[in-house]
Amino acid sequence: MNKISTYDPAIKFKPDYVWPEEGAERNCPKCETAMQLVDNDPTYFGKPWWCPKCKWQFSEEDLADQA
Repeated sequence: MNKISTYDPAIKFKPDYVWPEEGAERNCPKCETAMQLVDNDPTYFGKPWWCPKCKWQFSEEDLADQA
């Protein structure tokens, strides 16, 4: 029989991204296209901002680092 093990610290599947307020607008830092703000749904595991043109995701932290 295989020994069961767990990770310490436990794996976190949904990072604690800072989610902007509803209605916020941003332009993509790569292509300057208007990005889409994704709903903060419990079943969504990606970053809050999505660029439909270059197909890239960004978090508020990513955008602050590039400013």
